[in-house]
Amino acid sequence: MKTLDVISTQLNFNNLLNQAGYNLSEIVVKRYSAAPAFNEGHWLFIAEQDNRYIEVVSLLSKASESGEQHVDIFINMFEDPID
Repeated sequence: MKTLDVISTQLNFNNLLNQAGYNLSEIVVKRYSAAPAFNEGHWLFIAEQDNRYIEVVSLLSKASESGEQHVDIFINMFEDPID
């Protein structure tokens, strides 16, 4: 399994997927939703290859009183998953 370097001031999902060994054409699920009571945005990407897949979830926080926001990213990578 590859190690990802995601330290950046910019969020680039294409580069993240490439570092993990995936291409944009292998994305099988893309979903966006908004839940204003909790956060401003929720994105989910799932890419698949033979015997492995990756799930990338990002949550954009609500703006603070000073207007700042942050993004939480969760990455799950599975190799040889059980059906």
